[in-house]
Amino acid sequence: MSSDTDPKAAALRTRLAELVTEQGRLLYVGTGLPHLFERALPVQERHFSRTWLYIPSHYLQMIRDQAGQGGSRQGVVWGDPLLCDDQPVFPLVCHGDVLAAIASDTAKLPEFSASELGAIQAWCDDQTSESTESVRAQSGTFIHELFQRDSSPQQFSKRALALLTHVWPRSCAGVYTEFEGTYHLRLASGDVSRWFRLTRQIQPDMAMRCLEAMYRQEYFVPADTLEDFPSFLDAMPDCLFIHEGILSPRSKQIILVTGPGALSRREARCLNEYARMISGLHEYQFATGAELMGEVSDLATNGTRGKTFDVMLTDLWGWLSQQISLSRLAVMPRGQADVWNEATVMQRKQDGASQIERVQIAVPASFTARILIGQTCGVQDIRTGELPESMAKERYVRHVLSESYLPLKSPDGVIGLMLVGSPSAGEYLEQEGDLLEKVAAYVSLWLQLSRTEQSAWSDSEVGRMAEAIRAEKV
Repeated sequence: MSSDTDPKAAALRTRLAELVTEQGRLLYVGTGLPHLFERALPVQERHFSRTWLYIPSHYLQMIRDQAGQGGSRQGVVWGDPLLCDDQPVFPLVCHGDVLAAIASDTAKLPEFSASELGAIQAWCDDQTSESTESVRAQSGTFIHELFQRDSSPQQFSKRALALLTHVWPRSCAGVYTEFEGTYHLRLASGDVSRWFRLTRQIQPDMAMRCLEAMYRQEYFVPADTLEDFPSFLDAMPDCLFIHEGILSPRSKQIILVTGPGALSRREARCLNEYARMISGLHEYQFATGAELMGEVSDLATNGTRGKTFDVMLTDLWGWLSQQISLSRLAVMPRGQADVWNEATVMQRKQDGASQIERVQIAVPASFTARILIGQTCGVQDIRTGELPESMAKERYVRHVLSESYLPLKSPDGVIGLMLVGSPSAGEYLEQEGDLLEKVAAYVSLWLQLSRTEQSAWSDSEVGRMAEAIRAEKV
């Protein structure tokens, strides 16, 4: 039951409001911005003067350090008072986080019971309707879908900016790229009334401020220069959210989102999680889909005459290894009696280089039965005993910890197997399943064309496969 509908919690809130009013104090509740606190009590006066409380980041860190030394991680406790416009302000600390603050006319510690302090904590917790883990799971799915839909960094960045401005109401966002120390605005999205915050260039001094804040993992900063000590504000300030953008070998990128200070804790967590996943992508990762479509178009025009199988596999290895951590990429044609023929393998060596080999790779019989009916199989960790010991040892010495087995399908059935190995264990390869299926479809098409080279058949089949690879899967 939420605190809004729980009679006991509502009564405690009412009593808390009475206590604050009786003692002539002001209660400020933390927002999604770590340095900004919004006035919550007394309710009838909260929209007049001193509506906001600003506490600079270095003061917040000092409060956390002092509270940590006093054992505040055991519950809700008061931190040492701060002086704000000649008025004592008592921060309320819980689990290392400054949840709220009370401004008082005297330096005497506010007299609240444990249940009343718990009511303040619940008030702050209402700002977060979902846990960080839930937000992370949702954001991971959304970012993955955005990435799978697009084939260029620019298309992805446009949608990512729209997503960030949707999370932070009445905000706008931009992507800046660095050139000779100055960051230039490349894309913008969001509320046009705040576009004045997105200057065409971020000058070196401001860029240095942004980079230093990101280095300290302080992604929220005031948009305007505020006092370097705690202060009351009459108007809601604008704030900046600054984060690294997509990784690029050509230039650094900065994502800048600016909006009003009334940002909830959940919204702030969403921004952090989305931006963290965006910054974990590399510009090269978006090349695979476009390169694959180009290769399919080339197959439709020239068939396989312009490229050997080894060259095709080498190109695939180059595209995929820019996006996925790979240690092996193998293609095994289907032989007689449902036995897999010798595999052509791109294998990463110990020195980091890669080479083509032709070897026999054993596949579990249970996997073969599923692959032959068109099912994809996988091993999340070869050390868990899912594979026979001899197979697991062969994989392990070649730095393969997880595998994905993808059937190579044709109109006549399964004609082969594509085996992908990664040095990363867990669900790593499963999360890239859509992309690997498209690559397997391309390899299957290449094998079919190399056997037939019948233009009348290949035109229609290539068109069908190209449409399958182009299709968006969400």
